[in-house]
Amino acid sequence: MEPDTRQDVDLGQLNEALDQGAHTEVEQMVAGMHPAEIALVLESLPPTKRNAVWELVEDEEEGSVLAELNDEVRSGLLGSMDTAEVLAATEGMDLDDLADVVADLPEAITSEVIDSLAASDRERLEVVLSYGEDTAGGLMNPDTVAVRRHFSLNEVLQRLRAIGGLPDNTLSLFVVDRNEHYVGTLPITKLVASGPDIKVEDVMDTSLAGIHVNTPDNEVAQIFQDKDLVTAPVINDDGLLMGQITIDDVVDVIREQADHELLGKAGLDEEDDIFAPVVT
Repeated sequence: MEPDTRQDVDLGQLNEALDQGAHTEVEQMVAGMHPAEIALVLESLPPTKRNAVWELVEDEEEGSVLAELNDEVRSGLLGSMDTAEVLAATEGMDLDDLADVVADLPEAITSEVIDSLAASDRERLEVVLSYGEDTAGGLMNPDTVAVRRHFSLNEVLQRLRAIGGLPDNTLSLFVVDRNEHYVGTLPITKLVASGPDIKVEDVMDTSLAGIHVNTPDNEVAQIFQDKDLVTAPVINDDGLLMGQITIDDVVDVIREQADHELLGKAGLDEEDDIFAPVVT
């Protein structure tokens, strides 16, 4: 992986360049930012400047930026995009991020985005969409790497090679029984440091309980903070493994909670546009 050579951009400097109409300078600044930084800038700008910056975001970065935005700003930007642009931006997007984007789309475009998916992805996305946005089920990514407790570690390694990699923030694999019930985790450190003939059930960790799909997102965030988690399994009423939540999802929840508290102190509501003109 090549090192990330992009530099932090000062918002004041960007604003000044926008005011001066320095298009090339603004374009260079945007090109130098990480998608999360672009999202923060977009959320910090009034609509006119926001749209000007959005127009400069590279096509291949749009999906990553949309995934980082809060609901209000994302909804506004999606409203300015046609169906082809939305389809291009959402192609290859993680299903948990795609669920957030789909929730902000007009119904007609939503149908086209869902229909563009492979049947298996469409089914998993519909599972996520069936849960509330502010629940563990709404936060989770249904794509997980699960292994059976009776597997040998060599069999696990062979499966990982066949998959071709691991999801981001994977420090452990989830362990399930023959009926797909979650039973524990297999730390990657155990996988690589133990003998190939050892069974998963002999080295797995059973201390991490699954998070129920209906657990409110603020409780999910608290669990991650209390247990210093990077990823956690999500289960249903029957204990079946439904998906996983990763730390990046939880950071988004914490950030939204902080934004809500700040808006509340300012006497604003989350639905308010803080850049709307004051009516007297």
